[in-house]
Amino acid sequence: GYKLFALEHDKVEQVYEFTGEDVCIVERLFSSALIAVVSLSAPRKLKMYHFKRGTEICNYRYPNSVLAVKLNRARVVVVLEDIIYIHNIKDMKVLHRIQDAPLNIKGIVALSVNADNSYLAYPGSGEIGEVQVFDALNLAPVTMTVSHDSP
Repeated sequence: GYKLFALEHDKVEQVYEFTGEDVCIVERLFSSALIAVVSLSAPRKLKMYHFKRGTEICNYRYPNSVLAVKLNRARVVVVLEDIIYIHNIKDMKVLHRIQDAPLNIKGIVALSVNADNSYLAYPGSGEIGEVQVFDALNLAPVTMTVSHDSP
């Protein structure tokens, strides 16, 4: 299961609790009712829920286990070991697949919270510490930067 919390007037309050199946990933879109869930029993399946209504919006199956999910108001990013999927958050259509990235066995990724400048950062190399920055809104690479000398 999982619990969701909110910060209200400088107090942390629990807003939701799910005690069903074991989950490995839960991501919430800011303070909205939209959450993305991946369970241990179905690690290749992403479910999108409206938790306040208790309804499943949609679900997607992927060829391998989902390692990370990131959300902003424009995009849903789903990270597998060898592919990064970029979905449109409004209709969940797959807009782009990044398949030329090195293996990402830890699912390391960051997505900017600003939907107007929706940048995605992920490992750019398995050999040295490079970070690839990708424009998730316009679906184009931006830059590659060296962050350190080791993998």
